[in-house]
Amino acid sequence: MKKWLVFLMFFVLLGGSILPYSAQAAGFKDVPNSYWASKEINFLSEKQVIKGYTNGYFGINDPVKRSHAAVMLARTLELDLTNNPDPGFKDVTPDHPAYKEIAAVVEYGIFNKADYFNPNNNITRAQMAKVLAESFLLYPLFEVPFKDVKKSDWFYEYVQGLANYNITTGSNGYYKPGKSLTRTEFSVFLARILDPKFRPGLHAIANEAVYNSNGEIEAEVLFYNNTKNTIAELNARFGLYGDKELIAEHQYTSANPYPVKLPNIALKPGQTKEIKITFKPEEIAKQTNLDLIEYWEILVMYEYKISK
Repeated sequence: MKKWLVFLMFFVLLGGSILPYSAQAAGFKDVPNSYWASKEINFLSEKQVIKGYTNGYFGINDPVKRSHAAVMLARTLELDLTNNPDPGFKDVTPDHPAYKEIAAVVEYGIFNKADYFNPNNNITRAQMAKVLAESFLLYPLFEVPFKDVKKSDWFYEYVQGLANYNITTGSNGYYKPGKSLTRTEFSVFLARILDPKFRPGLHAIANEAVYNSNGEIEAEVLFYNNTKNTIAELNARFGLYGDKELIAEHQYTSANPYPVKLPNIALKPGQTKEIKITFKPEEIAKQTNLDLIEYWEILVMYEYKISK
């Protein structure tokens, strides 16, 4: 059985609980099970985040309007739609069908205040990167290059936030920031944010971290294999973040760049596996009450061997 070595780097989101998912189709006429984004669309449909048209179609290639984005984000974030102040847009009056949702996303800082909201304008991929990155606290720690995204662009940090978490991988090195976002693309972005099982590649989340009797930190890390191959062996080093602050990390040395050795992980395609990762006292960057941390993240540098 042939094996070969693959080198990768990824930064993964630690959310709260993982949302349950059923493979049952939502029944859209234009979303057969063979469609590349059917699982993501059905996942969000079951959560009542997205809905189809009255004719039974989802509209896979239809652009997402700004008002539609406001509605879907309000549903996803479960924003309070009552008693929000009038956002003051000249083109969004209280009788607008999305008025409550638009008022909510403005009140919560997801969309900016201005004279006009332009509810019927198509939202671009750059604009959606901004609202998604700010809504779900997707901040970049390293650069993912895109041929059409420069550091001087206003949307640079937001696109990097999505790329750091593998919410977007671009297309042939391009992000296409000025392109209108389609309903399929929105579904894929949002599903990947809500559940790492939809993100391409190998991913991990840290469910919790505790101090043990030796003064070490033990973190429970759940790996998701979204590749097409069985991961036979995994070598890695980790950085543990709590509420955006570094808590502990394994130190790099040229003699031992990957101190965590998992020689028999045997992680099959589509499979998940929980691994306990330990940080020694000298690897702890900040002593803190781990019970008070609400938001965990894990940074992983790794290499792995695969088998077919």
